[in-house]
Amino acid sequence: MTPPQAVLTIYLATAACGLGAILLHQVNAFGAGVILLLVFCMLCLIAILEATGRRQLRRGRNGRRESPATDRNDAAPAIVPDVSRADSPGKESRSQGT
Repeated sequence: MTPPQAVLTIYLATAACGLGAILLHQVNAFGAGVILLLVFCMLCLIAILEATGRRQLRRGRNGRRESPATDRNDAAPAIVPDVSRADSPGKESRSQGT
């Protein structure tokens, strides 16, 4: 689902819940229960869509699951040795008593 499609889906779900809310003060207890059930179903539908989207992001193109670190933008950087230290090759260490 593209981002514009996702936004339109959210708008549609919001409109469906809002239309039920408009009628809420005009119905009896049974009608209110039906409207609340409608809103609950819409929220469940949104949760299913979000879970499906997350699951598809975790899978690679070949259908296999990738590691979580490769899925996120904030993945930990690779460990790189610190070459700026004084005891690196080509520099004398200050702790050796020069």
